[in-house]
This record gives sequence, C-alpha cells and structure tokens, in this order.
Amino acid sequence: MIQTIDLDRIEPMTDRVLVELHTKETTSAGGIVIPDGSQKQRGIARVVKLGPDAQGKGIDIGDDINASRTALESYPVDEFGKLMRIIRFGEIQAVIKPKASK
Repeated sequence: MIQTIDLDRIEPMTDRVLVELHTKETTSAGGIVIPDGSQKQRGIARVVKLGPDAQGKGIDIGDDINASRTALESYPVDEFGKLMRIIRFGEIQAVIKPKASK
C-alpha cells in the first residue's frame, strides 16, 4: 500500500536520495494511450532531496539521474500522484546533463 505523504515531511537520511520518476505516456499505432505504469521502468529520475551524506558529491536537487531499475523499484512514496523513490547515492549510475544550446 502506497501512502500519500507531504513532501516537506520527508528527510532522506545518510546517503539516501529522494527522486521523482520520469513518466512517459505513449500512444500505440491504433491511438490507444499506454500509461507509464504499463511499461518497463526506464531508470531515469529527477533528484528532489538529498540526505546529508549525499550532498556535495556532484549531484544537486533538480538534476536528472540514471539509476538501476531495481533501485528505482524500492521504497515507493506517493506524493500527490507523483512516483517518488528513495535510493542510495551509490545506486546512481550517471548524471544526465542538459543538451548544450547552440
């Protein structure tokens, strides 16, 4: 059972990171909308909060990160319909930098 929790009340401990999963709706060839929950997890999320031991280690709040799918399936938190997860800093595989404008 996933509970709705006020985001201000969540404080990640030690090296934990609170992330929001990116959702993606796709439309089939027949025009049927397939929600993200019906698809495989992509492993991409946005950093929402950092625990004290995860701060100053190359990621900031608002960064997009790539983490293993199994890490992003752990510790679900529902915050007003957003898919949130709490993961360890060490489970982050990469920071996804925005494209440079030309």
